Amino acid sequence: MLIIRIASNVLRLISNIGDIYSRHINKRNSKILEVSTGFGINTYTLLKITDDLGGSLVSIDIDSRRVEKAKKIFKSYIEKGVLKLELADARSLHYSDNSFDYVVSHTTLHHINDVERSLGEMTRVLKPLGKIIIVDLKPITPLILIPGHSPKHIARTRETTIKYIKNNLATIEEGVRGILYYIVAFKQ
Repeated sequence: MLIIRIASNVLRLISNIGDIYSRHINKRNSKILEVSTGFGINTYTLLKITDDLGGSLVSIDIDSRRVEKAKKIFKSYIEKGVLKLELADARSLHYSDNSFDYVVSHTTLHHINDVERSLGEMTRVLKPLGKIIIVDLKPITPLILIPGHSPKHIARTRETTIKYIKNNLATIEEGVRGILYYIVAFKQ
């Protein structure tokens, strides 16, 4: 029961970043890539913004079960043409260079074994002056209850992410929100 309560609180804490998206995702008719769909919590937040702006969202995940589940949950958005769900690997995106106005990754990078390669792919598919929004976990002790979430691993992912963005993109905003850090940057 304790683990369920902790998981519930974690989900609440990681899903409260819509204001960051609203500040930075503001171009009408934009094309957004979400890396990755996961449980669909972030997808829902992005869909509300995307739909309001008349844009389209492509959400990818490496897990076919997540994609199929999301297709059922978000059927109405798919039918409206606002959402496309695809099976894809962030380390090797099948999209053309400069395809998206925005690329968003929410609590995903710490699950990927080649963070720098994934960030490179996200940057490659981002249009010039397009924005990338990375949201991921801070290295905090309670995460050790979740397999693969050691503070050391999370810290290494964060360091790699920040270093890549500082070296390859122009940072617009960065900060901390609860158990998350975020960084927003644009492609020059």
